[in-house]
Amino acid sequence: MAEYCTYEKYVFKKKLETLRSKIGKGTELISLSIPPDKQVSDITKHLREEHEQASNIKSKLTSNNVQGALGSLLAKLRSLRGCLNIHLSVV
Repeated sequence: MAEYCTYEKYVFKKKLETLRSKIGKGTELISLSIPPDKQVSDITKHLREEHEQASNIKSKLTSNNVQGALGSLLAKLRSLRGCLNIHLSVV
């Protein structure tokens, strides 16, 4: 694994602090961290599978919230597709 400089570690820790401060109802909040060596297509495929599995959740409200959050995350990934040459965290 590549060594990160002190500034990159600082920025990453600040992002983690920001993520910790986020609040969502139950499963509405999804945080995704993509390392630079991971392919976007693999992440997108996995998120689509999770979206399909969310339809099996018994509570309709929870199911809709999870599917909505995953759909929003997939849309963000589509818009950021060309920018993924660094470590990325999406909330």
